[in-house]
Amino acid sequence: MALAPEDIARVREATDLVALVSEHVALKRQGRRFAGLCPFHQEKTPSFSLNAEDGLYYCFGCQASGDAITFVQQTEGLDFREAVQRLAERAGIQLVDDSRRRSSDSTARLREALSLAVSFYEAQLAATGPGETARSYLHSRGITGELAATFHLGLAPDAWSALAEHLRLPPHLLAQTGLGYVNRAGRVQDSLRARLVFPIFDSGGRPIAFGGRVVPGIGGGGPAQAAAGHTGPGNTSAAPAPAATSAEPKYKNTPETALYQKRRALYGLHLAKDEIVGSGRAVVCEGYTDVLAFFAAGLPAAIATCGTALTEDHLKILGRFAQKVVLSFDADPAGLAAAGRIYEWEQAGGIDLYVASLPAGSDPASLGQEDPTALLQAIESAIPLLGFRIRQTVASHDLRNPEGRAKAATAALVALSQHPSNLVRDEYLMTVADLCHMDPRLLRQELAAIRGRPAAPGRPERTTGAYAVRSTGGQRSASAPHSTQNPRSPDRRVDRSSSQPPAPARQSATPPRRAARDIPEGPFTPGAADRAEMEALRLSVQRPADMAPYLDDVLFVNPFLKDALDLLASHGTLVAAIDAASGVRPDLAGLLTRLDMEETSSDPEGVARKLITAKATGLLSEIATQARRDPGTSGRMSGLSRYIKGILEEMADTGNDKGRLVEVIAAIREIDRELA
Repeated sequence: MALAPEDIARVREATDLVALVSEHVALKRQGRRFAGLCPFHQEKTPSFSLNAEDGLYYCFGCQASGDAITFVQQTEGLDFREAVQRLAERAGIQLVDDSRRRSSDSTARLREALSLAVSFYEAQLAATGPGETARSYLHSRGITGELAATFHLGLAPDAWSALAEHLRLPPHLLAQTGLGYVNRAGRVQDSLRARLVFPIFDSGGRPIAFGGRVVPGIGGGGPAQAAAGHTGPGNTSAAPAPAATSAEPKYKNTPETALYQKRRALYGLHLAKDEIVGSGRAVVCEGYTDVLAFFAAGLPAAIATCGTALTEDHLKILGRFAQKVVLSFDADPAGLAAAGRIYEWEQAGGIDLYVASLPAGSDPASLGQEDPTALLQAIESAIPLLGFRIRQTVASHDLRNPEGRAKAATAALVALSQHPSNLVRDEYLMTVADLCHMDPRLLRQELAAIRGRPAAPGRPERTTGAYAVRSTGGQRSASAPHSTQNPRSPDRRVDRSSSQPPAPARQSATPPRRAARDIPEGPFTPGAADRAEMEALRLSVQRPADMAPYLDDVLFVNPFLKDALDLLASHGTLVAAIDAASGVRPDLAGLLTRLDMEETSSDPEGVARKLITAKATGLLSEIATQARRDPGTSGRMSGLSRYIKGILEEMADTGNDKGRLVEVIAAIREIDRELA
């Protein structure tokens, strides 16, 4: 669905950013702004600031910044459109047109049915009879009642259609939820029965599907007879359901639907996301009980795939929350194979994959019950995926003879050959040499043969620098081959609108003298010479009308700050400028947001005098240089020098009026143009 700019503006205006952020952290008013602990990284001293008037936030610790939409993106792991839709639902704003309203209404009915199913299953687990058996089983697995309630665990009765009769949905809607279907006999049937139920939620905490596990002691006549009491039209539970047999799978999920796709769903993400963002690390398991084991052990950063291998979509979602992902699969051949299948996505996902080495024959659920400390230690001592694969590959061969060591080395080199970095490959090649007792030079030759090109041991990968700004006929354009955005922060290529007051108008820019320049990769730290320019930008952000008469980029020497000024002027409003920069120049977006949070009581005229003084001093140096290079211009340069010195004397007088300052700025612009 395409989002109209006016709808985006409505959503932003209708969202109380203070209330939204307060759902995650406590905020305290400090003057015109609010402050609190940052929800995106762990800290003891508040560094998070929020401007309710502009609807923006900024963290002076980790540099996370944005508005209500980006806050939902960062905390929920959603893309821009999904975040707008989530806030629209929160504000009661309809984003779809009349032609799609029926589809939206249908989705709302499906979500309501799924929520009712969660409550139904929970009530069955809390009941007597089979519920007692299921609770006893949970207790035997170390799952407390509090933990079961946190994850909304439930129980599916041993009956054909107990849930379907409870929901009373038309068959087609029941099928669309995945909760039931029409069987070959033409009767409605529940998807899950006689199973412990694990509700699956999206990252926002809304149920989308269910997983079921066979429970010892549940299945047969008793539970079905209890379900037979649910009478009604078309009742299909009047006859006992056949007992669950050993031929049925231990785990079973409801089928995929419009709301539930296994390749994207991650069990427990809605509960783990805050810890994942705060720690910068996610733990991926294979089973639902593995996730509960980590929560019980005190590490609520675990999630699990839903009956499928980890996919590229899963990694993209996790990459929105953290850079480090630890795989905690079963320490058996199947688990190790799963680790190998996802290696190729590590670089594409922009994340670092690690593997936790569990004791042989154990999984997180069993290890967490037997020794929680050992489970946590396995995560802390996790090693990079490539290193894990190499060690496991070598260990699977007989190293007692030359043939075995050669096979082990070859297999390890095949794994090595998949990594894109020369440096990483060569480092691990030395590990293979040590483990297999072989000459590294021979291994380099073999690795080159496997990769199909000459070896270049130790040569670093060529990387592209940060953003470069080039002169293109007086206009500056930015190129960003590799984003310098914080890896935990999500992609912010957004299209927003704003009702922010207009930014100050200014004169046209003078052509830049530099053909190219490097842009800072991290948060910009001004030097002493940049402080007046920073203060001028700060005033232009917070008090645009007061600073407008004195803003001309001829007074800005620092190219990065000049770009920020150009951004403000070309987009008219603060929020529009931040929006435009978020996708291609996050460094500028972060700077402007930061300036909006920093209090200032500076006098605009005083700041303008400082800018003029700094620029005039620089022009004197340029005039002297040109006079030395071209003696023929000495007369003209001498006159300009006397004029500039007069300006400096005038700036020392605090009695300058606004009109005179504007005249001086215009004169400086003409001199600067002549010297260029």
